[in-house]
Amino acid sequence: MGWYNTHQGAVAKWKRGSLQNFYARVRFPSAPQVRFDCAPRIPPLAGEVGFRHAPHTCCTHPVCVFIHMITCTTWDGKHKQVPKETLIIRPATYGVVEHNDAILLVKSKTLHKWIIPGGGVEKGETLIEALIREVREETAITVTDPILLTFREGFFYNSPTTAFQSYRFFYRCTPKGNTKDIRVIFDEDVIDVAWISKEKLQKMEHNVAPSDWEILKTYILYIKEKTIKTKETRQGTQKKSNLNFSRV
Repeated sequence: MGWYNTHQGAVAKWKRGSLQNFYARVRFPSAPQVRFDCAPRIPPLAGEVGFRHAPHTCCTHPVCVFIHMITCTTWDGKHKQVPKETLIIRPATYGVVEHNDAILLVKSKTLHKWIIPGGGVEKGETLIEALIREVREETAITVTDPILLTFREGFFYNSPTTAFQSYRFFYRCTPKGNTKDIRVIFDEDVIDVAWISKEKLQKMEHNVAPSDWEILKTYILYIKEKTIKTKETRQGTQKKSNLNFSRV
């Protein structure tokens, strides 16, 4: 119990004071093999005082575990470390809406790139309800017959105060009603909406958000191969394929 009490007191003191005082005054006599410099220090986050302890992959120091850092990906493909405790769990749903060989995309004011319409699931919503609402808010299009295409999870850094542990569900959808009446109904980050042909989209890699480009590129290849399979089936010349959308 001696080590346990010392550890609990150490954690409490860390919460009240700076890490510098913590390292100067607290010791763990039952674990002398663990050094306080077992991992490098990094500058504090915005609005914080003192230094944080970035844990080494093999570090078992109790304090290192307590302030474990997670590497997040920013929207422009860079990386940022944030404390695990600050991550926000964010389930989100997106719609790949296709009509007349074109895909519906929206342009983000933050990224200055085209992205797949969709967004976070609100409390009390199902994935499908959130999908219909988000696509409607961003494009004025009502979608039906959603079919799950793929799923992605990851850590995303959004701003100095926000980082997400994200679970993203992508659905293939069919537009309902007037497909020409596209406009932003309610979304401050969306500045444009457009139907973009698949042929044109394949040449827009640098104009589409990296994470969404991967989904769209795979989807276009998937649909192209599915069309070829259908023709081969009708002609009785179907061949085995290695492309599986859910595995890419």
